[in-house]
Amino acid sequence: MKALITGGAGFIGSHICDRFAAEGYDVHVVDNLYSGKRTNLDPAWEFHEIDVSTPELAKLFAAVKPDLVIHAAAQIRARSTDYLLDTRYNIIGSINVFTLAAEYGTKRIVNFSSGGVVYGEPTRLPCDESHPLAPPSSYGISKLSAERYLKLISRTSRLEYATIRPANIYGPRQSADGEAGVCSIFAGKMLDGEIPVIYGAGHHTRDYLFVSDLVDAVWRMAIVDKAAGKTYNVGTGIQTDVLTVQGELARITGYSGLVKHGQEPEEISHSALDYSLIKNELGWQPHYGLGEGLGKLVDWIKSGNAR
Repeated sequence: MKALITGGAGFIGSHICDRFAAEGYDVHVVDNLYSGKRTNLDPAWEFHEIDVSTPELAKLFAAVKPDLVIHAAAQIRARSTDYLLDTRYNIIGSINVFTLAAEYGTKRIVNFSSGGVVYGEPTRLPCDESHPLAPPSSYGISKLSAERYLKLISRTSRLEYATIRPANIYGPRQSADGEAGVCSIFAGKMLDGEIPVIYGAGHHTRDYLFVSDLVDAVWRMAIVDKAAGKTYNVGTGIQTDVLTVQGELARITGYSGLVKHGQEPEEISHSALDYSLIKNELGWQPHYGLGEGLGKLVDWIKSGNAR
């Protein structure tokens, strides 16, 4: 069985590759290395340095004819105001992947959406899949648009799909640079003796999910028949504020220095996902608590792999 994983050199994608390779799949990685890293790749995997929005992808699908596609490639900066960039990667790139999967006989595709941004500012918490959809950003609009194009394409082909709306994922291989990944950013700064910056008062909440739990959900969505045509939230259902994350990381790293507070961020104030549907239908639930997961992240950074 051949699995093609877009964004497979990235933080999340490479963990997905690990799991499918361990399950005996012939793994093909597609990544343009915009944010992915070659060091995340196992030499046993077939690597294809291709941008999913380009015609080169068609040649690869024609040659590989994957049985399964995991579509994790995306422009992931949730605060982006580059509407054309979001459209290119998250809509056009996704449509390219979806139509090629349908054309070349892929049985199922698991598509990554967003578990926080597509719902907008919640009217109830935790959000279940029936919560109103009100993405407040270009990123959120692009991810929701891709969801809807996939449903349309599946109706006119034999392509099965499952869409995952994940919580905020953290864990080993997460970059400590840039705006994404507050857990890895804080941990990296604390270990380097630098001052972490909390934007606003630190009362914004997110649903933090360890990457191994996410990968297990993706695996079940890929292989369980009941998942076909479904959209699943994947999170813990727990709201955790930034101050709690900072405090837990300070405990783990032994950091006792200062914390700065920056300008209040223009983003959703609170987020948490109700995972009852995937628990009831696929038997999935999270296993890692925040302290255990952050400990594994810190151990990975200490090992020097993040530098």
